[in-house]
Amino acid sequence: KIYAEKWAHKLSSQLIDKKHKHMIFTLPKEIWNYPIIKRDLLATFSEHIKTLFKAWFKKYDIENFGLIVAIHTFSRDSSFHPHFHVILSLGGFKKNLTWKSLEFFPPKFFNNSWRYLVLKSIANAYPKCKKTKEIISLCYKKDFFINLKGETLDNEVSALKYIGRYLMRPAIAEYRITKFENNQVTFWYIDVATKEKIFLTLPLFKFIGRLILHINPKGFKAIRRYGFYARNIKTNLKSHIRCFFKKKISAIIPLTWRERIFKIYGKDPLICPNCFTEMKLTSFHHKKYGD
Repeated sequence: KIYAEKWAHKLSSQLIDKKHKHMIFTLPKEIWNYPIIKRDLLATFSEHIKTLFKAWFKKYDIENFGLIVAIHTFSRDSSFHPHFHVILSLGGFKKNLTWKSLEFFPPKFFNNSWRYLVLKSIANAYPKCKKTKEIISLCYKKDFFINLKGETLDNEVSALKYIGRYLMRPAIAEYRITKFENNQVTFWYIDVATKEKIFLTLPLFKFIGRLILHINPKGFKAIRRYGFYARNIKTNLKSHIRCFFKKKISAIIPLTWRERIFKIYGKDPLICPNCFTEMKLTSFHHKKYGD
């Protein structure tokens, strides 16, 4: 939690002082399982997102834009559901390094292009699989949901909120696990459609299996930067955009363990539940080293 807050704060300070938008690119459930075996497909799909925006910005003579893609593999019930959270600058720099705003992104163009690129990549990854060819034919008739309207991030507060929420969080929070008995794990999640709390009980190893699916291979980059947010941009561009960076945000002071428990549970762990006086630490005792 503390690491995520610091990370979000650091990334927010690296966004230039222009409007950004948070978008989501998804895949139909018929092809969710393909990246489990070939995880590099997720990296390929991320590159496709960059390709789509690069082509669209080029129509408006924009050479350099800012793009951050976060690859997520889990849904609310912690099952494998790959999708992509995108933070995009609403505009970019033309060839002469002047800024040009752009906030129009046509759904039809992006949906059709995204579908074509994704299905083509899967076909190339599984060229001899008959079942895959059938699934691809089926998916060509479907719309791939893309939330291009998204949420505009035009200030530091909203940027911190969305970056921290979507780019740095585990597959399941510990507090959502409510019971473990007879090798059964019970946890809850909020249903997207009904907004109701759903309780789900799974056998222990099936529950662990769900979590293991979200562990990426060593060296896999779940967060990818493109455009002028990439690490290796040209020197003249790097020098030019320095004046566009936001002023440094005051450092976030992490909550103490006492403050966190009170924030989550509404109870102060250092207040005696009987006499309501504050308890004070008098000594430590270690089972191996003693006092």
